[in-house]
Amino acid sequence: MVAGALALCAALVVAPALSHFDEVDSQTYQTVIRHMREDGAWLDLRYLPQVYPRFYEQLPFGFWPYVIAALAAGERALPVVATAFTLATYLLLAFLGWRRGGPMSSALAVLLLGTCESFFLYGSRPLLEPPLLFFTTLAATPLLLGPMSRRGWLLCLGASALGVLIKGPFGLLPLFAFGLAAVRSTRALALVLVAGVAATFPLAAFLVHDAVSGTGTWWSGYVEGHVLAAATGARDEFHRGHLFPFASLAERLGPAVVLVAIGAALFVWKRSALPEPLRRDWSVLGLGTLLLLLLLTIPAQQNWTHVLVAYPFVALLAALGLAPWLEPAMRPPRRQFGAALALGSLALAAWIAAGLGAGRRMLPAPCLLSEGELSTPLAALPALTPIAVVTPHPWSTIALLAAEGHLAPAPATLAEPGEARYAVVLLELWAPQAGWSEVGRDAHWVLAARRGVNGTAP
Repeated sequence: MVAGALALCAALVVAPALSHFDEVDSQTYQTVIRHMREDGAWLDLRYLPQVYPRFYEQLPFGFWPYVIAALAAGERALPVVATAFTLATYLLLAFLGWRRGGPMSSALAVLLLGTCESFFLYGSRPLLEPPLLFFTTLAATPLLLGPMSRRGWLLCLGASALGVLIKGPFGLLPLFAFGLAAVRSTRALALVLVAGVAATFPLAAFLVHDAVSGTGTWWSGYVEGHVLAAATGARDEFHRGHLFPFASLAERLGPAVVLVAIGAALFVWKRSALPEPLRRDWSVLGLGTLLLLLLLTIPAQQNWTHVLVAYPFVALLAALGLAPWLEPAMRPPRRQFGAALALGSLALAAWIAAGLGAGRRMLPAPCLLSEGELSTPLAALPALTPIAVVTPHPWSTIALLAAEGHLAPAPATLAEPGEARYAVVLLELWAPQAGWSEVGRDAHWVLAARRGVNGTAP
């Protein structure tokens, strides 16, 4: 069953990677990765000439696996890196489920996580979440397996340090949450705190080195301008209330949340029927998951991607809560064979569908660069051509024009286009005006050029 669950969930992750997928964060990072590769710059990030010419929205270290892959095999390798981290997270979750509850828990945990649309759709995108989720789940693994040894603490420390280097404070949260949930003595509490502080040392060393020997801009740009601004609400976007993590989890991972509630009810009702190790495991996992979600409520700026670090643990919690009551029904060998055959058949069908392009049906409509009447004239523009983006919400269009078209877009108006000699204008905002001529249009956009450019009348 476990192999079938892993094969099915792997197909769901791969399917979107085989189709054209427009997503603002991953396309933004794709451009940043491209510039790191071109510049040979591992620590100095840039996006576009007029949009984040110095990029401090994320730390550079999470991009390194993608840059290495791009240097070796080009940008087509970026989804491979993300997919590898996502599949590694599935394997780690399967291992945790098997060790704590057996094969039923293992298969169920993988299925609950791997069939979540918000998880598998983005699992193959060049985002920071795929490596972050692997390392944060790995950081909590020794704490969930217990008892802790020196090797276990070193694994917690190392994985958390890598998580911090990828996405700052989010890399620490599982260590603190499950460390606090598992402590049974003052010494264990001290070890959790020491490991948490030590996990920040690599990032702290980078920031100190940048302040002493570099420009010192990572502290002001990333720590002050991004982390502290997001935590305190100084940034305007994504102010959704401190309870947003719980609402987001219920919306996006609803089946697992419902099963957690059922498992909790069974746990309370029939606690005495469960073996002591399972009762202890479920209590530690439940308390740790709750603490993790509470820690996620602290920042004033909330985004659904922040909650992803809790998804593997919610799926595992649901699996451990239900598996003891499902296992008796699955003990007959013929039922085990039937379940394995069903999962294997679904996995085979999913892989065939992925190869035939079924991932396209799960994704948004293709962008103006991938198909349509504007794809040809936009593809003909030279690399890094400045182009104005005229729309109330320009960032997704800027991201795809930069990533897919290798252009230099920026938000602007036709009255004040800056250096841009071309513009893509939302159709409902387009009106013929002095100095601009229409080059082409599709159902949503108009491509315009300044008069005298590209053969247009002066």
